Amino acid sequence: MRMRDFWDLLSALIGLIASWMGPLLWFVAIKIFVTIAGALFGWIIGWFIGSTVLGILAQLGITGFSMWQIGAFLGFVGSFFGSTLNFNDFRSFKFFSR
Repeated sequence: MRMRDFWDLLSALIGLIASWMGPLLWFVAIKIFVTIAGALFGWIIGWFIGSTVLGILAQLGITGFSMWQIGAFLGFVGSFFGSTLNFNDFRSFKFFSR
């Protein structure tokens, strides 16, 4: 009977871990996707105004980076700020109460 209790407890623990891993894996996957998208957009923007942006950053003392690296950095940092935005629904907000 004790061995069956152990297996029941182990299966419950695995179910609990699996229920936590799903959202965690989505969280990490979204951060990776946004970082790769930031690198891609940084590379594309670098075709058009890359020298201007790198020149401005050089004036600030930031040198030795390419546009895709800057885009990946901004995408990574922006992915963490993007999840904290809160959009209020003003359609249900009543400005004046009667």
